[in-house]
Amino acid sequence: MESLRLRAGELLGDNNSQDTLLASSIQLDNYNASTDPSGGNPTATGGSLNLSGSVLNLRGGDYLNNETVMSIGGFQNVSALLTSGVQGTGNAKGTLSVAGNLTLSAPLITGASGAVTSIKAGGVLNITDPGAASLTPGLGASLSLQGSSVSISAPILLPSGSLSVKATTGNLTISSLLDVGGTSRQFFDVTEYTDAGSISLSSDNGNLILSPGATLNLSAQSEAGNAGNLTLNAPNGIALLGGQVDASAAKISTLWRTC
Repeated sequence: MESLRLRAGELLGDNNSQDTLLASSIQLDNYNASTDPSGGNPTATGGSLNLSGSVLNLRGGDYLNNETVMSIGGFQNVSALLTSGVQGTGNAKGTLSVAGNLTLSAPLITGASGAVTSIKAGGVLNITDPGAASLTPGLGASLSLQGSSVSISAPILLPSGSLSVKATTGNLTISSLLDVGGTSRQFFDVTEYTDAGSISLSSDNGNLILSPGATLNLSAQSEAGNAGNLTLNAPNGIALLGGQVDASAAKISTLWRTC
């Protein structure tokens, strides 16, 4: 199948079935702001849902219906294997709430310009990298990720955007590139520069781990722009900082630190 769009307040399984959806382009949304029977808190005791394709689009609402929520319940395990990546889209915030564990295998997680996307897993959230990406990141997108524990080993690119990642009970582990760096844009004979964005990493009751392969890019372009903001929070655990943080600003100020 070339394209598959699922539009509903809740996608509900029977807590037993092992279901698979195959399409080159898959879109999940609640664009019409249908009522979510779970109230954004879906449940599951069994079953699995597997998505497979090239691109997964998570679309929010528009300027009229504002924030929309789509839940997936009745599947204890949800997985998606995407060869090109996962992209948040839409003009207003869109939230995908999954009852149990969620695995996203994608070479890139990003957003279209200005998109505001939230992904919440009631269980473990695992984001892995299976290969090369073919999506183009937009400018100023916002992405929020949450799971009981969270592991990220695929790049997340949000130029001049905002990234928030939270583990509620277990560890938060980063071993890839998280990039909210500033950019340049050419307008006829004028080059404009954007500031870097923000990254917030929080493990409420576990450890915060930046593996040696992790890189957090909050740098501006060397010609102009401000560096971004970084927040690390592990109030009931420890922070193991083994990666790199690039928070360099324009030529007047540079900071490169190896954690």
